[in-house]
Amino acid sequence: SPLSVLGVSALPGLRTGASAHARSLTFEVQGRPPPPHPPRPVAGPGAVGDQRPSEEPQAMCLVWVGGAGRRAHHVAAPTVQPGGVVSYFFRGGALGSKRSLLHNLREHSASRSRYQGPTAPLASFFPRSYDLMYPRELYAFLLDYVVTRAEAAVQRCASSKEILSTHAPAAIALLERLAPLQRSEFKAVSGEDRVGSSRSAWSPENVGGEFSAEEWAVITGGPAKPRPCESESDGALAIAVHMEVAARMREQRSEPHRQFALNGDRGFWIAKDPMENCGRGIRVFADLEPLYQYAQSRAWNVVVQKYLEKPLLVGPDRRKCDIRQWVLITSWNPAVVWVWTQPYLRVATRPFSFAAASIKDPYVHLTNRTVQKKLDTPTSGPPMPRDDDEPSVWMLEKFLDDVGADFEGSGGLLASARWAEHTWPRILEAVRACVRSTQTDVGQHSAGRFELFGFDFLLDEALNPWFLEANGSPDLCEDAGPSLRRLTEDAVQEMCELVLRLREGSVDMPAISPPECDLVVSGAGRWNLCLREVVPRDAVEMRCKRALRPVFSKAATVGAGSRGLSACADPHREVA
Repeated sequence: SPLSVLGVSALPGLRTGASAHARSLTFEVQGRPPPPHPPRPVAGPGAVGDQRPSEEPQAMCLVWVGGAGRRAHHVAAPTVQPGGVVSYFFRGGALGSKRSLLHNLREHSASRSRYQGPTAPLASFFPRSYDLMYPRELYAFLLDYVVTRAEAAVQRCASSKEILSTHAPAAIALLERLAPLQRSEFKAVSGEDRVGSSRSAWSPENVGGEFSAEEWAVITGGPAKPRPCESESDGALAIAVHMEVAARMREQRSEPHRQFALNGDRGFWIAKDPMENCGRGIRVFADLEPLYQYAQSRAWNVVVQKYLEKPLLVGPDRRKCDIRQWVLITSWNPAVVWVWTQPYLRVATRPFSFAAASIKDPYVHLTNRTVQKKLDTPTSGPPMPRDDDEPSVWMLEKFLDDVGADFEGSGGLLASARWAEHTWPRILEAVRACVRSTQTDVGQHSAGRFELFGFDFLLDEALNPWFLEANGSPDLCEDAGPSLRRLTEDAVQEMCELVLRLREGSVDMPAISPPECDLVVSGAGRWNLCLREVVPRDAVEMRCKRALRPVFSKAATVGAGSRGLSACADPHREVA
């Protein structure tokens, strides 16, 4: 285990919490006495009281909490021993839950003026997503699906010579009718339009009548009726359609919420289980009906997200990849956040393809290491370290060398320069937004807590990072090859040294303004300080928001349409 590099010896016994999955190991740090006067825990709503032992410990203790079960909100948080540290925040699972993070990011983005410092617009780093647990979100998703399919048809038409034989006229008609409605609904469910989110006129009847056969062909991906240009009027019509297609392409690029960089000519979506990780509960869908049936079979407990159709591909065989970025939180309120400066790349083992046979192939579309290693090392039994590096894991230096100047809009610029000037700063912006958005959920906490998260990002063809999700208890790669195992051990060792020194008060934290930064701090190793707030948020305000959130969520997302959806036995079916 990477914990063996910490220079600690385990105290006897395994302490089990309220859940069978909530386990913690206590380590005694040799040669490190606890502070002579340990501080009292922070008082206030949401704080977890620490109990002083009858005997003062003779050495500083580090409690390492593991297991996905500890993320459940009903599990009691382990107490912090005087002068010790615990790798756990009560309610910190809000960052690892896809559903909680989606709603928190929306709220944070919609009210970002309340926070100090710049905040990146949500549409600039987070693929548009919908929580299908709520009927209104299902309605907004269905509108987005149709508009996305129409946009994909327009993109295909832009390169077609026989434009009258394509879906162009039907796609343009769909966009004219539904794009404004989709824009309005997206703003409503995302919280940008507070008035729209509470109105009752969001019935499916607003879609505006039945779809024509040609429009259904656009939505379902059916074939277009052939129509060659046989007359002068047909030629004039083809020119007019070409001009309209070009105008629609410009409109797509100018609408931030449409996220043009994500869209291709397919209209694919990905469905996720809100609480799973390691690639579990993730499906890629090319068509609406299978996605709808899948969500229905899971009682609508699904978050759908726009699939990045134009990802950056690496290697001679053009494979998909993503970034695993480690993030360390040593205080949530006020936020103190660190990032490991050497993320690694997780690479698919099979070439990227949209062929029908590859849609359900996890070795093409899912880059999680736990998924890819099953193909590379299909042996059973306990995980064992490898003697060679995994082909599905790349270090950052190898990745940047492979990309070179082969990315969209490079203009001769190397990937290493683009990473430093653009990609890395945008990753930090996304990390800050995610942590700040969950401060209300976590609330107040006692001193001496920290937690490690694994943030996942995809890169598009222009090296723009797109945040996918954050994972608690990230993979510590005990069974990895030498390069990744060495990187992990260094990160864990320097992390533990940092949190212990912070507890001792021996880290010289810089006085910075504004709190957003990317600073090398003496004694922090390769963990850079990325966010440091000084003033905590009001504890009473956060507690009230947590109490009222379920009431507001129910009122805003269910509501009563002109067809009385709130009174229906199955409002999801009524919407669809």
